[in-house]
Amino acid sequence: MRVPHLRAVMTGAAALCFTQACADSTTAPAINPADTSPAATVANANPPFGSNGAPASSRPLSADSAAARVKQILPTAQILSTRTDDEDDIPTWKIHAGLPSGARLSFELLQANGVIISIEGEVGPFDYDLTPGNGIASLSTAMAAAKRAQPGTVVKWELELEDDRRWEYEFYIRDAQGAVWEIELDARTLAVLERKPKGLGDDDQGKDDDDDKDDVLTGMSLPDSIRQRAVAMVTGATLRKVETEREDGLHLWKLDFEGPSGLEIKMRLLVGDGTLIEAESDDKPTEGNLRPGQGLLDLTTARTRALAARSGTLEEWKFSRTKRGTLEWRFEIEVSDDDDYIVAVNATTGVVTVTRDD
Repeated sequence: MRVPHLRAVMTGAAALCFTQACADSTTAPAINPADTSPAATVANANPPFGSNGAPASSRPLSADSAAARVKQILPTAQILSTRTDDEDDIPTWKIHAGLPSGARLSFELLQANGVIISIEGEVGPFDYDLTPGNGIASLSTAMAAAKRAQPGTVVKWELELEDDRRWEYEFYIRDAQGAVWEIELDARTLAVLERKPKGLGDDDQGKDDDDDKDDVLTGMSLPDSIRQRAVAMVTGATLRKVETEREDGLHLWKLDFEGPSGLEIKMRLLVGDGTLIEAESDDKPTEGNLRPGQGLLDLTTARTRALAARSGTLEEWKFSRTKRGTLEWRFEIEVSDDDDYIVAVNATTGVVTVTRDD
């Protein structure tokens, strides 16, 4: 959940029950209006999959009970990890779950009463559906609305409570050019609240800075198809290290390669389909090659053009997407002790731009 001030969420109508028996009843258990505890306040905000209506207790929800609640929602899911967390100093359970298809999700629940405060689809395929209830649109309906706003492939989604007591869906969609867009929808009306490009290094505009601390996808292993694609980009190099990390809302594979002469290259790829997001090296930058494919300039070609535009000592290089959505090679070239330049080479068009590094 990305709620800056969870304790400030306003009180609303009583939430529905989660169990089918309770959902079929005409009257949901009411929470005492005088109960202003964070757990009761959030439960009153009509959360997804309802609430058992229980106020905060001196005996918080156990880890097993929290996992069982996720299994109710996704019976075929395997619980990969369960750990304690907190939102605005309110204790929560953070549960990572996997589906037989390879999809990965995370759920966050209040420890006090089991109310779900966020759901995140971390890794596809996103061929499953969830029906949160309480007036919140189903995942498939919301995903279709997001794709109408931005055609492309969903690489991640979230359902979360904002500090104005509004539930929002967020979808990260990769377009045909490889750029990733963030689409925010009102979870009940499906009105588009925001559509913006999402690139590595972008400001998260008020999102919780602690979010990126959750940087490991437990139980994940690098698929052979993605491994083979990455190795093919850096022929002759050996894959030495594989990690996962989350940056600006995207889950990424972080791969470290080593070439025959000790050359080190770091790559980041989308966890879902292995799309190359970033690659860089400041070690022996004049050696080796990297071929991103898809008609893009390879490292050798881009490096030759950069040095032709500004001769000097190549210090480092980087392949990444700019905030404008273009893919580029970026080289740092030292001309003299006090004179450094940044040479950018558009990976699609080959256009070269030279700027002084201040």
